[in-house]
Amino acid sequence: MPRGNPGPSSRRREEEDEEMDYTMSQSTQQTQSLTQAKRAADSLPKEVIAQKVSDLVQYMMIMEAKKNPVKRSDLNKNVLKEHRAILPEVLRMAKLKLDEIFGYELVEAEQGGGKTKTKCYFLLNTLSNDLTQDLVRNDDEVKFGLLFIILALIFMNEGTMSDGQMWLLLEKLGLDPDRKDHPVYGDVRKLITQDFTKQLYLDCQKIPNTEPIECEYRWGLRAQKEMDKEKVLNLVAKIMKENNPSIWKTQYREVLISKGLDPDKAVENEEERSDDDMDDD
Repeated sequence: MPRGNPGPSSRRREEEDEEMDYTMSQSTQQTQSLTQAKRAADSLPKEVIAQKVSDLVQYMMIMEAKKNPVKRSDLNKNVLKEHRAILPEVLRMAKLKLDEIFGYELVEAEQGGGKTKTKCYFLLNTLSNDLTQDLVRNDDEVKFGLLFIILALIFMNEGTMSDGQMWLLLEKLGLDPDRKDHPVYGDVRKLITQDFTKQLYLDCQKIPNTEPIECEYRWGLRAQKEMDKEKVLNLVAKIMKENNPSIWKTQYREVLISKGLDPDKAVENEEERSDDDMDDD
């Protein structure tokens, strides 16, 4: 008898195996690349290495002000130039300098999907954990207020939201996604689908087998690094006038996991404390 198409669980296992192979391959390549870069760096004067490290640090901080991730090819073209063979070693040294002197973490990420993935880098401020400071960017304060609303909507929708859902909710908040001349946001759809995505705050993926094509949004890598899920949930609870954020069970579990806690044990402990309080009463 002919074999049918593999089921969802089988496809998931295949995807997980492929992802594991890809991750292991990437790790091996990175180790080899760093070793080769170290050898290349050892053959150059220390002054050249130090200058390239300083140049890369300055370049990253300038680009961070624009909130644009930096492609690896841009670093080679604009910073390393004829010394691109030492890029992994310069990145390693620049990462230490950014952290120890300026309080920034140099984060490596991948943009695109499948075979079109490209490496990019951005900075994460490690000195500030305040939610508002993370999101307020000088003249862009109001725009990042909108970004926070979108991220909160996605979080409360269990981590993903279709573009149709997003536009509907934004319309309910009085924002027309098709308006191109908004006095604050300008082209609203471009700001959300292009700018916030390019800055890695939002991750946009096409939904298969949809006509017309639909997309779904998740938190991007920068949002995952910068945003505090507990503060997001607490702020939503405050807006909803709810004193107990744990009523949103799925989101509360996400908060506990993000803090490195076992959600099942944490919930059990809270229930026990609640029972003890009732007994005392």
